[in-house]
Amino acid sequence: MVILVHTSQSFDKISPSFFSICKYGQMGVQLFFFLSAYTLCLSVDRNGAEKKWFLSFYLKRYFRIAPLYYVGILLYFSISIILRNSTRMLSIFGSGLIGGPYNLPNILSNVFFVHNFYHGALNNIVPGGWSIGAEMAFYLIFPFIFIFYKKMISKNKVFLFLFPLIVFCLLLIAIYLTGTYIFHIELVNNRFDYFNIFNQLPVFLVGISFYNYLLISNSKPNLFFYGCCFVILTTISVSIFYFFFNITLVPFVASISFIYLFLLFKHSSFLKSKLLERIGQLSYSMYIFHFIFAWPVTFAITNFFNNYTHISPLVLLILCFTINVFSTFFIAQLSEFLIEKPGIRLGRIVYSKIQIKKGTTYMNNPIDQMVEH
Repeated sequence: MVILVHTSQSFDKISPSFFSICKYGQMGVQLFFFLSAYTLCLSVDRNGAEKKWFLSFYLKRYFRIAPLYYVGILLYFSISIILRNSTRMLSIFGSGLIGGPYNLPNILSNVFFVHNFYHGALNNIVPGGWSIGAEMAFYLIFPFIFIFYKKMISKNKVFLFLFPLIVFCLLLIAIYLTGTYIFHIELVNNRFDYFNIFNQLPVFLVGISFYNYLLISNSKPNLFFYGCCFVILTTISVSIFYFFFNITLVPFVASISFIYLFLLFKHSSFLKSKLLERIGQLSYSMYIFHFIFAWPVTFAITNFFNNYTHISPLVLLILCFTINVFSTFFIAQLSEFLIEKPGIRLGRIVYSKIQIKKGTTYMNNPIDQMVEH
């Protein structure tokens, strides 16, 4: 979904209706947030054997995310310098990856993952870095939310459905009141207010509520019902997205639609795919590296075919999208081997040494195997 929306940005001759569908691909980030919240709950529940699970959680999350992100900072900084200083390269690959300014505040805010709160560094040091900033901000508060959920569910299971909705409504009011009447800014797509963790928080909460719901639910699978709900909710979300974009409502409705997408894949053997599973395992690397192909490579391909007017823009888009997905998939496999897994191993070493110093034996429990995937 994310690769599709970024690939489509190099095309200006495809139909508006199809382009709006491509743009909706940006909700792939919300799908990632939803699944991230779900799998974090699964991780913590499986990790119950560790007494100091807070320390374990934060260390593993940092070493899972940071090494690859730091490589991304260096990579896109280098590409930006090359493009700025080479007219020929700029004419071939376009200016899409010219980021920055790469000054000390912008770089440090990305190094320490606080760029989701700093407008100047939000999305211009690593393309798409806003979502990593939002994810890391969520990691910071997740353990407390998780414990709060466990306490509230034991008292009232209706809490599962009400809490994300209440938080959504409160944030919707707060964001629009502060944006419209205090800061006097227009709240639109792909700006600071949309990217911020507070605007995305209800999406994460839907993932946590859904996880806890599955723990207590014993309902029988109904693929037809799941399919209808997914189509209806997606249609509503796309309609809001296209006709009157609301920065808080669209992600929230999309996250609810992903519940039924999840259930479809969970209970349908027809939809199970080893390739999609592998893409899921490589999704973080693919997200970091796909901009190289979705922007410069697509720009170069479309420029090359500009004189071939008989080629349909839609066919060219499909060609570029296919090239981008599989090229990114190949690079991500290398990244997993060279960056991600060594980073995870380093996190284990650091954690084990801390535990040994505290006189606690490091336990290699199921979470360690799960984190690798």
